[in-house]
Order: sequence, then structure tokens, then C-alpha cells
Amino acid sequence: MIRPFNLSESFKYSELGTGTQVISCKSIPVRVTNLLGTSVPFRGNQTNCFLFFSKFLEEIEGKREIHIVDLHAETTSEKNAFLWAFNGQVSAILGTHTHVPTNDCVITPEGTAYITDVGMTGPAQGVIGGERTGIIQKFFYPERGFILEPQSGPAQLCSVLMEFDEESLKPISIEPIIIREGFKYDRYSPKSTD
Repeated sequence: MIRPFNLSESFKYSELGTGTQVISCKSIPVRVTNLLGTSVPFRGNQTNCFLFFSKFLEEIEGKREIHIVDLHAETTSEKNAFLWAFNGQVSAILGTHTHVPTNDCVITPEGTAYITDVGMTGPAQGVIGGERTGIIQKFFYPERGFILEPQSGPAQLCSVLMEFDEESLKPISIEPIIIREGFKYDRYSPKSTD
């Protein structure tokens, strides 16, 4: 398990865990790096992910590995800008945080697989995982406070499946995996229920 790599040194948990990890798959090194975007309100406990990651790439320059980046950011524009800033320098950039999967899997000509947001794994029939009644009331009456409670019931799993060439280590494909329970029709789930 990894945590955001670009936590500020002053953040009390910055020394716990690691923000980048290399594992082996079929004897191929696969690096997974997690970064926290500047658009996530985290009380200033993260550094600028663009500057931080630029410096990190200089440190690992020349390493032959598949490098997958999980960019946890609020805005789609930040995730999209990150793709173009580091296009061709990493194997994949997978956006996370907004809970709703986007429909924009691509592989750039320079060889970076990308999706703006993978989506969440959790309750399928809430509002971004939260109990829907309370969240709906928040939109009707924004002046009222509310406590975010998890939605119970059917679940969903969101992920992506990527394939890489074993010689070039470049991505060959990126496909969304979305499995949801409890809907009459779901274009991603072959067994929708009545």
C-alpha cells in the first residue's frame, strides 16, 4: 500500500509509508506512484505535484520499468494537464478522487495510457458513495449542515485493465472495468437486474 508521495515534510504523517513502490510482474519492474493534486483541499499538507514529480523523474532517469501514476486530484483539468506535462515520460496516468468513472481511456502516440478518473469502489446507489438522502437535502438546502454517511446496499467496483508490451514496456491497451449491482440497465454490467 502506498500513500501520497508529495506530502509536505511538515505534515505529521509524511514519514509513514512510502509514496512510490516497485514490484515485479513477470520479472519486469513495475513502479506505482501516488500523488495528491493541488486541487484537493488537504489544508496545504501536499506540495505541488507537478514540481515534485519533475524532480523525482530526474532522480530515477534511465530506469527501465513500467511506471504507473495514480494522480488523486479534484479537477479534470489538473489531471489532463498532468498527462500533457509528463506525456511519454511514464507508462500510465490514472486519475482518481471524483468517484465517477470517466469515459476517456487513451494511449498517446508517445506511449502514456491515461484515464481522467477510474471511478470508485463502494456503494453503487448512493451519491459518490454517500447516503443519497442527506446529500440531496444538502443541494436543496445548502445552509443546513449534514453528516456524510455511507450508502448501504448494492456495490460497485471500478478499475482499469492495462496491457504492456514486455519488450518496449509501452502500453498496448487500457480498458475500464466497471461492475455495478442493482440497476435495471447498466452498459458495463452484463447481468443487469430487474
